[in-house]
Amino acid sequence: MSKTNRKRLIPSEAEELERLRRENEELKQLNEQLVGELGYLNLEKLAWESEVQRRGLRPPKGGASLKEAVDAVLSLWRPAFGQERVFERARDLAYGTLLNLGRHTVTGALCALGHDQRDWTADYRMFSKDRFSPEGLFRPLLRWAAAHRAQPYLALAVDDTQLKKTGKRITEARYLRDPQSPKFWPNLTWSLRCIQASALVTGSEPGPARAIPVACRLATPVAKPGRTASAEEWAAYREARKVATLGHCMAALVKTQREELDRTPGGRSVRLLVCADGAMATRTFLRNLPERTDFLIRARETTVLVEPAPPGGRRIYGDKLDSLETIRTGDAIPWIPVKAWAAGRTHEFKIKVVGPVYWRNGTGSKPLRLIIIKPLGYRPSQHHRILYRKHAYLLTSDLETPIATLLQTYVHRWEIEVNFRDQKTVLGMHQGQVRDPQSVENLPAFVAASYGALLIASAEAFGNERGHEYVRLPRWRNKPPIRPSLNDLLSRLRQEAWIDRPPPMSVQLPRDPELLGWPLPIDKPVLHARL
Repeated sequence: MSKTNRKRLIPSEAEELERLRRENEELKQLNEQLVGELGYLNLEKLAWESEVQRRGLRPPKGGASLKEAVDAVLSLWRPAFGQERVFERARDLAYGTLLNLGRHTVTGALCALGHDQRDWTADYRMFSKDRFSPEGLFRPLLRWAAAHRAQPYLALAVDDTQLKKTGKRITEARYLRDPQSPKFWPNLTWSLRCIQASALVTGSEPGPARAIPVACRLATPVAKPGRTASAEEWAAYREARKVATLGHCMAALVKTQREELDRTPGGRSVRLLVCADGAMATRTFLRNLPERTDFLIRARETTVLVEPAPPGGRRIYGDKLDSLETIRTGDAIPWIPVKAWAAGRTHEFKIKVVGPVYWRNGTGSKPLRLIIIKPLGYRPSQHHRILYRKHAYLLTSDLETPIATLLQTYVHRWEIEVNFRDQKTVLGMHQGQVRDPQSVENLPAFVAASYGALLIASAEAFGNERGHEYVRLPRWRNKPPIRPSLNDLLSRLRQEAWIDRPPPMSVQLPRDPELLGWPLPIDKPVLHARL
């Protein structure tokens, strides 16, 4: 008998059969890959739980939660956005900014959220388009600070900083003098000039303060015309330069905060006390402050003050006072001991008070008080000789507040420098790679507002002291800190955000536990990133 004849397939049927065979093989490989990844994720979760247990971190079950407090603060941002979906996108980006472990760019925030495989166009457009108002983000922070103030006034620390950039196509960037350069060799840096206002919130007892950012904007200097510019361009440049100085920009910022405070319930009865360093001791700043606003600034040694004129005449200014150095070193005015909190404990300062006085070239006919602070001695180590800091001269238009309260407020002004360090060093406010003018303006303000929301959330959830809710300190930290640092807050927030869902690993590790080793190399960068 002949062999059974098989029906020959036509070319189209053969191609279809081959395609089905290939799809079957691909499905088998995909099934094996999914099974392996499920096993790998289970091992990763087990390793994550063991790492949490080893560090002594406790899940926020049934107790205070920092993440819930941050959600409550961020929910107050809703009126600043026109649409709900834009608000939800901004809330996610705020979390991505705080949870990011790498370079703090917009794409870095997206990677921290696990959105690196999605379209990023809408996230960038949120900053480049008019999607939100930066003042609307800071408005809830200002109201919280005004409600939790301990003094009859609201202390507002103002200062400027530089955000170093590398892109030459950023129209707002300028070559500015590097403040860290030596005095005998000034250097220039390509950076943005940013001004910020932070509300100082203190407790009822002497202790540390928190500076809550309530405003942040750019103060771009006017670009100088080229050599071939016409006379009209140079004239326009001189006129624009008069109103674009740092003093005018800072006075406009304080005026905006005064208006925002007046909109709050009972805000019109609250005085503002603006604390600034010597850079703000200028006529353009002091004479353009709004009403119901006092200042407390550091004056230069060359400041010339005059006494009030004798009563009974039309004169305002009297005789010129001695130089500030002569008043400090003389014996005509005695030193007064005043206690204030600084550097982790209470110190006894010695001060001299002169007033009322007038500063004709600065504030005109407004009466002032002069406060001279004697240098405070300190020892760098236990057996080191006593060193002394530099003396300080303060001028204030507040004639009613006790001197001890004003001195404590000015010492707390240093907290805005802490804000700049946290925002630039930890949160990377200067690392955003954007060049659209609107994005360059909005992105630093967004980072500062997210930082302020985290500070308020920590105070609402755990208070101002550093308790057992945070990561345990290293063994070499003998003296525990009084309040939590930004790294403590970020570690706690990362723990709560990733306790049930570990962050995706950026490196593809082998799925075999024997090849991988035990435990999995999650280690410090995830839970306790000391950037």
